Formats: sequence, C-alpha cells, structure tokens
Amino acid sequence: MGRRKIDIELVKDPSTRQITFSKRRKGLFKKANELSFLCNAELVVVVFSPGNKPYTYGHPGVDVVATKFLNQQDNPNETKSGSSSKVANVNKINKQLGNLTKQVSKEENKRAMLDKTAKEITSSEKLSELKRAYAMFAKLKKSIDAHVRDVETAETLIEFSKKPIDGVKCRVSRKNQKLM
Repeated sequence: MGRRKIDIELVKDPSTRQITFSKRRKGLFKKANELSFLCNAELVVVVFSPGNKPYTYGHPGVDVVATKFLNQQDNPNETKSGSSSKVANVNKINKQLGNLTKQVSKEENKRAMLDKTAKEITSSEKLSELKRAYAMFAKLKKSIDAHVRDVETAETLIEFSKKPIDGVKCRVSRKNQKLM
C-alpha cells in the first residue's frame, strides 16, 4: 500500500493527534536543520504541543538566535544604517572571497607539484627496477657463460681422453696380434 494524500484538518482523536504532532514535529525540525545547513541560516523553531508543552530547535542555538533577534529589536536605528552595514558586510565578504581564492590557487599549485613529484618518484622507482633487472640479467649471463665454458672444457677433456685410449687400443691390438 503506497502513500496517499491526507486532508489537512484537525485530528479529532487525542491520541492520534499526539502521534501526528510528534511525527510532524520531527519532520519540521528535520527541515529546519536542512535549511540551516544548506543556507547557513541561523534559525529558531518553537512549537507547542496539544498539551501546551514547548519544543524548540535552534541553529546554532536557541539562546544565541533569540539574543541576536532581541538585540536587533532593541536597536531600531540599525535599520536606517542597514544599507551602510550591508555594504560593509559585502566588502568584508568580498575580501574573504579574495583570500579564499588565493588559498585555493596555492593549494592547487601544491597539488600540481605533489603530482609531479609522485610521477618522478614513480619513474625513478621504474628506473631502479630496470637497474635491478639489468644486474640480474648480467649475473645470469655470466653464470650461463661460465656453464658454457665448463661444458666446452668437459667436451675438450673427453676428446683428449679418447685419443690416448685409441692409441692404447692400437697398441693392445698389435700386441695381441703378435701373440697369436
């Protein structure tokens, strides 16, 4: 069952009215919180329950906003000089904006330098890996060259060792022929 539109009218049952008040109060405070967060607004919400109990929500605080409101009510001259005060506020905000813009550009420059450094580190790591691989291959080549020399030496020794045996075989066969 989906949500349906409820007619706005007084809820007659007191317990249902209390439940509805409680839910709607939470929703109202949630919306007030969103408004204060999204717009950086200072606000106070005061709601009285059907039992005449007050509930409040304030950002940054009920006392802070109420004091600020009451101070503005006490100074009626402030509305006359409000335009000069607004100009001063705009100038102050523009100055802050300029400072923040400078900070942002500095941070972007830092980020660019860090990115460049990271790339250099990465490339130097690749260079060190290549050097290690080159050293490993050079060591392997030396080992293979040594093994090839050992095999060639062994083959040469085998060849040399066959020649005396051939010579001995010839002598033995001649002696055998003489004996016969």
